[in-house]
Order: sequence, then C-alpha cells, then structure tokens
Amino acid sequence: MKRMNKRTLISIIPAAALLLLAACSQDELAEQGTALPDGKYPLQIGSVTLSAEVSGQPWTRVAEDASNGESSVWEWDGAEQIAVQLGDETAVYTLNTDKTLTPDKQLYWKNTQPATVTAWYPATDGTISLADQSEGLAYVLQATAENVTYDKTVSLGFTHQLAKVHIVLNGTQMNSVTSVEVYGYTSCTNNEGVATGGNEQGWIKMKHTTYTNGMECWEANVVPGAIDIKNFIRLNGYNVLTEDNWQGFADNTLKAGSINTVDLTVGDTKY
Repeated sequence: MKRMNKRTLISIIPAAALLLLAACSQDELAEQGTALPDGKYPLQIGSVTLSAEVSGQPWTRVAEDASNGESSVWEWDGAEQIAVQLGDETAVYTLNTDKTLTPDKQLYWKNTQPATVTAWYPATDGTISLADQSEGLAYVLQATAENVTYDKTVSLGFTHQLAKVHIVLNGTQMNSVTSVEVYGYTSCTNNEGVATGGNEQGWIKMKHTTYTNGMECWEANVVPGAIDIKNFIRLNGYNVLTEDNWQGFADNTLKAGSINTVDLTVGDTKY
C-alpha cells in the first residue's frame, strides 16, 4: 500500500504542475493580447480636437478665434504637425487643408490589448521661446487617449500646457499704452507635450488684439505656476507696482489651460 501511494503521488505532482503552467500562460496571453498580423491594422485617427483642461474660461489653440479670444482652432494649413505615439513607436502627422491627416510613417497595432495613445504639439521636442509674442502666441499642447483598441478609431482631444494671460486696459490714458509685458519664464521646454520653465525669467512681450466682439486686450501664453503680482505687469516699460488699480486673479497661481484676465485702469489711478 505504501508503495502504491508513492506511485500515485509521483504521477499526480507533474500533472498539477502542468495545469499551473497552463494557467500562467493563459493569464500572460490575456495581458498581452492576441498578436495581430504585421502591417494589417493601422492606427485610425477619427478626430483632432481642442478642449479646456480646467474650468473657468477655456481656450484652445492654434490660430486664436477672432470673435472672442476664448477659443481657437487648428489651422489645417498643411504646415501644422502633431506627433502621435502608439506603444514604442512615434509618427508625425501633417494636418492637411482638406482636414485629413498624413503621417510620415504608418503606425500599426501589434496585438489586441487596449493601449494609450498620446500626441503632442509642437511635434518636435525642444526649447520654445516665449519672450516675444507681440506677433503671435506660443503653444504647447498634449492629448492622451486611454483604453484604445485596434478595431476603433481614436479621438485626440488636446489640452493646453501653458496658461493664457489677458490684460484688458481701460481708463483715460489707455490709448497711450504702446506695449504691455508680463513677467515669467522667457522660454519653456517641450518634452512630448509637457511644458517646463526654462532657466531664465524676464519680461514677455504681449500681443495686442482686437476681437470681433469688441474686446481689446493684450495677451500671451506663459508657463503655469505662482506669480508675484507686484512684479508681473509692465506698461510702456514701467512696472505696475501695486494691484490697487487692477482686478484679476482669484489667487496668485496661473493654471494650464485657463485664461487669466486682468482689468487694468490706466490714468484714473496712478500706477
């Protein structure tokens, strides 16, 4: 009897080990997804949109909407490009005038496992100057689409990684102002759509804009973060030293994706 029991145990142990190995293999396959044929299933981008990341006054990109300054649109001029990453591969897509996208190389799905697709603008990483925006604003955008599958199109909803500042002038001397500047990082680094401040801070030249709804303002995009309100605005090269004659932020922090508006009285109150 003892010998028979011994034989029985010897035959059962290998069988149990095989079952355990089979279960592990099935779990691994479930995590990895089923492999797909190479070059069979391209990444399909259904839409490229712009949305606000925070509440308040949202704004989007890349040519400012001429009506109100609180939104904007992709130019789709054949020159704008976004980078798109699927897995460990990245392609650069051109936004064509007919609202189609052309990649410099096609991205393909390798398996059926859901994945995160990320995209960013500008498509090329590097340093972006923020110092002089008097002729046009600077932008850093990022989009993240989670749980995307090979059999579905992906929608890329971009959000701003910089904060927008509006300076709205009023008062008897407002027309004597020929330049408006705000203090902040004069450059930022774009790393796959993540914006970080550069090494130096200084005065950033703002763009003077009149929108079709009648709003006239000076504007610039800056690196988010805390500001010193006593050293933040400069008119015609002179600091606005106090906040007594302007009303603006609820706190001293600029947030990515939000418009931060200051109403500044010029002339009626000494600045």
